[in-house]
Amino acid sequence: MKRVNRPVFTHDCKDCRYLGSARAPQGTSLDLYFCPREGGLISRHGDLPQNYRFMGAVVLGSLPLSLLPSWVFVAIGLAGAAGIAVTPTEAGGLRLHP
Repeated sequence: MKRVNRPVFTHDCKDCRYLGSARAPQGTSLDLYFCPREGGLISRHGDLPQNYRFMGAVVLGSLPLSLLPSWVFVAIGLAGAAGIAVTPTEAGGLRLHP
């Protein structure tokens, strides 16, 4: 995925922390956010309210890494670069700490 430095789409939650944007090989743009309230990651792919994917703390913490979608790994890399700690869980997943 190619990184882009500013949001492409509108995101209306002021609590979310913008991590960066990426462009998938097929040309789809994704804006990536960390939600400190839920402890999860958001991938926004359009301006409409329903144009996003959310990976919450419970799912991130319990799913094995092999089952996580690729956008989550890009978001995790950006989160680490932004000073958000990413640690493994006992269940084999990940936890993000603002």
